[in-house]
Amino acid sequence: MLGPDARFSVRGDEVAAKAFDDEVVVVHLGTCTYYSASGSGADAWTWIGEGRPLADVAAALADRWGIEVGRARADVEAYAEHLLEEGLIAPANGEAPPAAAPPRPAEGGEYAPPDLQAYRDMADLLALDPPLPELDRPAWRAAGDDGRG
Repeated sequence: MLGPDARFSVRGDEVAAKAFDDEVVVVHLGTCTYYSASGSGADAWTWIGEGRPLADVAAALADRWGIEVGRARADVEAYAEHLLEEGLIAPANGEAPPAAAPPRPAEGGEYAPPDLQAYRDMADLLALDPPLPELDRPAWRAAGDDGRG
């Protein structure tokens, strides 16, 4: 179980993420898995990835979505555990970033716990057309594999 002071960062060596409006798209280059999170999941991904303590993430989620802090804390801890299991985040080092401005209230929609949808059928596509062609040897290629089949 994770504590309220636990902090994490995105595993930038193997994970690429991009925010689009109310959605976050994440690709784990090592497993060739594509993820999508929206609503509270996108919010939590952003704040966890900034290295904020889980207690701060939960408080911001509670403020933004108008829910009780206890519920937000349980949801954020479960979400962070899932992100760890998927290999998308790692414990953060150093000091926590300065406090962020209070989040704006959520526009429309009801609160749902943070969720991350995984799409594991991307491996073949990513092997054919890597998202980062400038990499000399992407993580999904084995050592000694020159990619020529």
